[in-house]
Parts: sequence; C-alpha cells; structure tokens
Amino acid sequence: MQHVLPRRLREALEALDPTLPPDALDAAHDALLRDRSAMSLPRANQDLYARLRDGVAVAVKGADGEAETVRVRVIDWDTPGRNSYVAVREFEVRGDLYARRADMVGFVNGLPLVFMELKSPEVPRRAACDDNFTDYKSTIPRLFFFNGLVVFANGQDARMGALTSAWEHFKPRKRVAREDEPPGAGARHPAPRDVCARAAARPRGELHALRRGGRRRGEGGGAEPPGCSG
Repeated sequence: MQHVLPRRLREALEALDPTLPPDALDAAHDALLRDRSAMSLPRANQDLYARLRDGVAVAVKGADGEAETVRVRVIDWDTPGRNSYVAVREFEVRGDLYARRADMVGFVNGLPLVFMELKSPEVPRRAACDDNFTDYKSTIPRLFFFNGLVVFANGQDARMGALTSAWEHFKPRKRVAREDEPPGAGARHPAPRDVCARAAARPRGELHALRRGGRRRGEGGGAEPPGCSG
C-alpha cells in the first residue's frame, strides 16, 4: 500500500501483540489496509480511528477449537516509546488519476497519522489549507484515511487542526505536551510554529494531539465542511 509503510506496520503489530498468533496479526493488517475508497473520507477516517483507539477485533481459534474474538493493538497510547515514529519529506502518493507530493508526513507504526503543509514566509498559511490541502483530499484521499493531525506552517506561524476542521478551527498550539502545561514551558516565549513542531515531533505530545483530534471528530459527527474556507 503506497500510503503506508507496511513493514513498520507489521513490526509494530508483532511487538505490541506478542501473544497473538500470526493469523490474528494478518487479519488485523488486512482489516486496516482494506479498500475504503467507496466510503466518504470522514467516514473512513472515523472507522479507522476507532480501530487505532480500541484495537482491531479479529476472530481466532481458542484452545478448545472454538472461535473467539480478540483485539489486536495497533498503537500503544499509554507508553509512546513503544511505537515507531518516522517523518518523511516530499512523500509521494499516487491517486486514481493524479500523483501528489506532501511536504511532510508523520508515520506512527507505519500509518500516516500526521500531515504537514509547509509554505514560504510570504505565503499565507490559509493558502496551504484552501489550495493544497483541499486538492490533496480530493486527488489522494487515501493518504488521509488514518489522519489524526493536520499542521499548516509558513515559517512565521503554524496552526494545528483535525482532518474535517474548517480553517477557523485551526489554532496555534501554545503548549507542547499537556493542556495544563504553562505556555512556553521549556523555552522562553517560543513561536507558535516551534511549539507545533515540537508537539507533533515528540511521541507523547503527538499522541496527545491525535487523541484530542479523534475525540473532536467523534463529537462533530461525519459531516465535513466544504473546503477550509468555512
């Protein structure tokens, strides 16, 4: 699957679920990567977020030979250091008709959970949303099936939001790790772009942001605003 890193995904499943048989890991792997192109992008995203949050339910044979349901963990939310993190610049994805290069994609256990669109300082951040992001969701939607965090930056400022957020809901992040953390903790008056970058790059901060984004998707339902203009 071009939009994921399959080797890292398989390695993560094996590391997080060492007691489960290979058949269970195979079934979870297939369930995560099955074709969802017939679904709307918000629906596919919600479906996969539930599996990342709760684990993938698969059927296996128990000791008595009867089928039983187990859950295969995909991400360790409580111990972030057990997960695999990779950031790829100029990540190319081919859609049905077009190919696009995302400025930066952050992978957790081989899955593209973070999308970053980076602009020159003279280019407004909103252009990254209205132009690039809107185009990518249309031409390479599979890149966003797993997405939990979107970042727009132009060298001066940065905004973070969720896949279905309208532009006005993309906000600067003032804290790196926790909501109760004092603004600027660990640095003297850091720029919003630096806080966003640090939050997205450090494991615990990244997973915290992904969890919050997932809750907001669930609260907001499946409807997606028409583009980012709101």
